[in-house]
Parts: sequence; structure tokens; C-alpha cells
Amino acid sequence: MKKLNVMLLAVLSVSCATQNTKMDSDEQYRNLIVGTWSCPMSSVEDGVKMDMDIKTIYKSDGTSQASGTFIVDSPMASNAEFQFTATGSWRIEQQSVFDVTTSMHFTSNTHPEMAEHFNRADLATLNEEEESEIVELDKRHFRFRSEEETYECIRLQ
Repeated sequence: MKKLNVMLLAVLSVSCATQNTKMDSDEQYRNLIVGTWSCPMSSVEDGVKMDMDIKTIYKSDGTSQASGTFIVDSPMASNAEFQFTATGSWRIEQQSVFDVTTSMHFTSNTHPEMAEHFNRADLATLNEEEESEIVELDKRHFRFRSEEETYECIRLQ
């Protein structure tokens, strides 16, 4: 019986230590993510190529702002350039970032009619929480996994 109690105590100690480590790393991540990040991304889907340069500002009060440019190359529009701005909120829990986009707006000098379509369409899901697993986060790099894709950002400030 004493041996069983010792084993249970050991299992509980390891479990508590693991939970405390996650909580400690979550607090470290909260401190590290605050700042301005540049996140270049490219994707090709259904014959549409998209190159994006996104700047995201994570503020210590749990709010965020994003802005950037993306270029779409498709059979319907060649090198269509768009600018966007977005606002939202964020939190970190269990080594994941949970983002909620509360507003998003698109403009375009090259294709204003398409920008209006993006503003009406469900391009971004508003007011719904999206989870991204933190792969790496330090003073210079922020790598995260979202929907099976891994993205990398570089700290600007």
C-alpha cells in the first residue's frame, strides 16, 4: 500500500510540474508576443496565387491591430493589389494563441470593385475565436501552426 501511495504521489508531482511548466511558458509567451511582427505569407489554392505581407501589433492589454498588402494573381485578375486593416483581441492559453478578429476592411487602387466584394464577403470570420499553436516564440521569431500550416513572423519592434 505504501508503495502505491508513493507511486501516486510521484505521478501527481509530475502532472503538477507539467501543468506549472505550461502555465509558466504561457506567461512568458504573453510577455514575448507583445510588440510588432512582420509575417510574410504565400499560398496557392485553386489556381489562385496570393502573396501577403502582414504586420500585426499585439498590445499588452490583449488587443491587436493588423495591416498589410496582398497581391492576388488569378485568371480573373493579374497582380491585383489590396491593402487591409483589421482589429481584434488575443489571449494565450495552453501554448496556443487565440485570436478574435472584430473588424476588417479592404481597399485597392488596382481593383476597387474586388475590394468591395472582399468587404462584403465572408473572407475573414469576424467575432469567432481562432486557435494557433505556438511552435516557437522568442525575442525575434514567432512561428505558429494554424490549420496544418506553419507560419513564421519576425519581430519589428
